[in-house]
Amino acid sequence: MILTIFNDPTAYKIGTAIPSGSILYTGPVLAFLANSTNPITFPCNGNINQVFNLFDQAVNNLLIQNNLTAITPGNLVFNPATIQINQLHQIEINAINALQAQYNSLSTMFNTLNIGDLDITINMQCLTSITAPCESAASVYPLIAVLNSMLSEICALKTAVGI
Repeated sequence: MILTIFNDPTAYKIGTAIPSGSILYTGPVLAFLANSTNPITFPCNGNINQVFNLFDQAVNNLLIQNNLTAITPGNLVFNPATIQINQLHQIEINAINALQAQYNSLSTMFNTLNIGDLDITINMQCLTSITAPCESAASVYPLIAVLNSMLSEICALKTAVGI
């Protein structure tokens, strides 16, 4: 960083503060200002006062972006007025992991479910005679038997129609 006083340096005596608007800043564009989501442009011949203003804008942008008081927690348990952003992210990660574990558990249960042995109550109407051997009680059949009966009849119908 190079600081240059462009007023007459003899105009100020020892112990006198030089106004920041009188000191040129000819250093590089600061990385965190240039690479932010809302980049701040820096004049090529700016003065220290302008640099301070840019820092102020950047810090204010960070404060605004990290202000959680306007959000509602929903089903997550946290206090928006007292939580830090990294703590909120950890709560979100924990909630996602819990949902993933529930999903995995339900998926495993579903994949091991044998619904073919499930008994259902259904009036088979015109298919009653075909499914009679599978009937375990009045209008109660194993689901796989009902599906196989329908499959057989659909295939017979397709053959009869020529499809």
